[in-house]
Amino acid sequence: MKYKKGLPEIADVSLPIRRELSMEHSTSDQIVINNNDLGSAPDNERLRKYREIIVFFETAIAQGKYQEGERLPSESQLVKQFGWSRPTISRAMREMQLGGLIERRAGSGSYVSKSPVAQKPFVFGLLIPNFADMEISEAVCGQIACEAQSRGYDLLWTKLFAEKESLVAERICEPYLRQRVAGVFFAPVELTQAKDVINQRIAAILDDAGIPIVLLDRDLFPFPARSKHDLVGIDNYAAGHMLAEHLLECGCKSIAYIAHPLSAATVQARSAGVVGALLTAGHLPSTNWNQALDPMDLEQVRLLLASAHPDGIICANDKTAAELMHALHKLNVKVPKDIKVVGIDDVRYAKLLQPALTTVHQPCSSIGTVALKMMLERLADPSLPPRQTLLPVNLIVRESSLVTKIA
Repeated sequence: MKYKKGLPEIADVSLPIRRELSMEHSTSDQIVINNNDLGSAPDNERLRKYREIIVFFETAIAQGKYQEGERLPSESQLVKQFGWSRPTISRAMREMQLGGLIERRAGSGSYVSKSPVAQKPFVFGLLIPNFADMEISEAVCGQIACEAQSRGYDLLWTKLFAEKESLVAERICEPYLRQRVAGVFFAPVELTQAKDVINQRIAAILDDAGIPIVLLDRDLFPFPARSKHDLVGIDNYAAGHMLAEHLLECGCKSIAYIAHPLSAATVQARSAGVVGALLTAGHLPSTNWNQALDPMDLEQVRLLLASAHPDGIICANDKTAAELMHALHKLNVKVPKDIKVVGIDDVRYAKLLQPALTTVHQPCSSIGTVALKMMLERLADPSLPPRQTLLPVNLIVRESSLVTKIA
């Protein structure tokens, strides 16, 4: 298994590999969960308390904090530790006993069973919007799947489409509640008017059920605000700063920044990095330098060129850059001779564009590895404060920003 240099390895917990779960495609190795299968919603508050105790002990035993045959804290001690009622504690202990995780001995207490971890592997959820359209999400989730399955954890996959209404959040989350997943990796919805309502409702449902969330790539709230959930992504401020510095070094005097309307919080962080680099270099941003537009709309691109007069354009991601380059070609604007164009992500097709796109590389494998490590740490210690891990990025210089030589 490959790890990015400098990243700590995840604690190895040997659990048996079971089959992957899917909500979309049915094969012999998959389970399909349809909307028709959904029952009534559980009592979220009761479920949260009840399952948090079970997840706590599953994690502690899996990580070796309690060894085979070791006596567990008494129910009265657990009442003090968790602050919940004795019946709630007793029910959780009974379920762990029925599941073979612990043994209960009359007059003696509860003990870790023999080979308890083999009874019930962790199941993690992956909740990704427009998964098939997001190359970066595909790569990150692929790494999470590789890391998780190599340790015997199950994955419950589901798609979340940006055009869904907020009511669908309940139906999307219910399979996770019914499967009692140990945690969910969630990339919040973007590019839709209802994104904030959808994202916050999903987070609230999972929070109420006591299911930890690790956010992938972006937060629930606009930059620089932070939610209470763990987050793994890149240093978006540094990415924007890096690209602006590069264009200034290439001789650009008027730099613009564009993104699709209703984009994620990462886009705001990147634009803040652009401003930071410009001000550090003593350049005031040009008028109308930051615009939300459809880069495939020729009229909107014409207005951008007329209002900002850019000689360099930083795009919020590579997809936006590719769309803009297509529009500029139709408008007979040459890249990089007339305008230098750069993006962020380093998707596979970036080097195939004409000209090849200068971009910032996202370390997708490292993001996936760190995300699973962060989830396991959260399960082992739910009292940890919210954490944010922003991985460094690298500038990949290609033809779209090269300095044009004058003949």
